[in-house]
Amino acid sequence: MNIDKFTAHAKSAIASSQSFVAKNDHQQILPLHLLSSLLSEETDIIQTLIIIPAVI
Repeated sequence: MNIDKFTAHAKSAIASSQSFVAKNDHQQILPLHLLSSLLSEETDIIQTLIIIPAVI
């Protein structure tokens, strides 16, 4: 996986997930960790999709 090819937003989500995993003594980053970090960001596209169901 070449992290340089990810967007700044994706890198931020991965970093947030890594922090959560380290803080909670988990062994690996799971999709649930990534989803949680994406949902916790205020400017995230996922929240926009949830707020505006017509976009889905």
